[in-house]
Amino acid sequence: MSLAVKSIRNLNGHSIGPYQIHAGKSVPIVKGGEQTKMEEGEFFAIETFASTGNSCFIWQGIDLSFERDSSW
Repeated sequence: MSLAVKSIRNLNGHSIGPYQIHAGKSVPIVKGGEQTKMEEGEFFAIETFASTGNSCFIWQGIDLSFERDSSW
């Protein structure tokens, strides 16, 4: 069975600052998102998020943290 993989359009990469993982600027992963420009000397986490289901993330007040399963 083959499933289509789609970008999750409302999750983004982000800028990184001193002692700040999420420093304020977003990096959209789909066309048509935020148009803020990267400036020289800034650092960014370019994150891609994909799904075989819905292409939109719905926040339900759950703190998302992931751990690697030790059986891998």
